[in-house]
Amino acid sequence: MDAAVKQLKIEDDFVAWSDTWLKTAGCNLIWHDVTEAEGKITKFVVNQKINEHGEKNRLRKQKYKVAFYDDKMEIIDTYDITTKDDQETFEIPEMVGKDAPFAYHINYMNFGFAKFVIDPKSLTVFESNL
Repeated sequence: MDAAVKQLKIEDDFVAWSDTWLKTAGCNLIWHDVTEAEGKITKFVVNQKINEHGEKNRLRKQKYKVAFYDDKMEIIDTYDITTKDDQETFEIPEMVGKDAPFAYHINYMNFGFAKFVIDPKSLTVFESNL
């Protein structure tokens, strides 16, 4: 790739990023709907909603982690999830068929910028085990 073209691409990416993150206000709401059967994940849905507060708030593309815990409250795996800036709800088909964990930790390591909602199953586990 020509150096001038590469520089333009970097500048375009930075302008798009600043328009999304620096020129808007508000913190979105993100949560998962997970369906499990016979110890396996059968459906994993990511939901996000524009928070009603914040001028020009919008959906944003961002990456965060979800950690899976076992019954000893030890992390057995982590997965990267990337939100979309054009969809409020979307499925993660790669999660289907994985062993269902004892609990899910949404936004593990706190890389995401949003209000992350813990699912009821995990909230109960965390309240009684941590």
